[in-house]
Amino acid sequence: MSTTTSVITGEIVKIRAIEKQIYDLLCAGIMHLQEIADAMGQSYSSVNSTLSRMVLYDIAKRQGGGIYAPVIKNYVTGPDEEVITQRRNSKRGHTNDVNQVGQTPAEIVTFIEEQYKLCSSKNDIVSKLKSHGVIINRYMLNQIIYTFGIEKRNPIRNKQSEALLNISAECISYVRELYVEGVELEQICAELSNLSIEMDLPLLVRLINTHDIQRSNLKREDVKELMASGMML
Repeated sequence: MSTTTSVITGEIVKIRAIEKQIYDLLCAGIMHLQEIADAMGQSYSSVNSTLSRMVLYDIAKRQGGGIYAPVIKNYVTGPDEEVITQRRNSKRGHTNDVNQVGQTPAEIVTFIEEQYKLCSSKNDIVSKLKSHGVIINRYMLNQIIYTFGIEKRNPIRNKQSEALLNISAECISYVRELYVEGVELEQICAELSNLSIEMDLPLLVRLINTHDIQRSNLKREDVKELMASGMML
């Protein structure tokens, strides 16, 4: 792997300490995600999340196969709060200017579509973007979804959205009660069927996510199985 040793000049760009640490590793030729995680003593998922943010802000770029490369600029470490505030106030914030929708970075659009496929609520998507320093409101999120065709490419979610509108408060309360008690997803569907309420697994998962019904109780193996089968698209 190549090592970056050139002298860097130009405008100073403040980034977070962990981003600077990863950037320095990239410049030293440690460019595979797993190798970076090992070098830092951090988890794969934690480093992956940080690298995704770095790609959003043009600090790093994906090369494919888990390989990343540094975007060479004059970086210095700044306090996290200062960096996040600066990003919120920058053009990447995409706050209220509708004309900026068409210039939304591809990385942000991809992230939104991935969350959309997982049936995350729009409030959740806005919150997750905010945690990465990308500030948009619900209106802007909807504009991005429509402008980039995310809704058209995910018709299953759209059908589920229509179905969710017809689910009564009594049904939601019943699902909540069963789910909190630890009843398996398939059994919840069966119990609803006994009450003449037809609900398949994808719609049930969407209902649980939408209404924040003890989401942390959804077993990891259940999520993996549903995602592998395409039911959570």
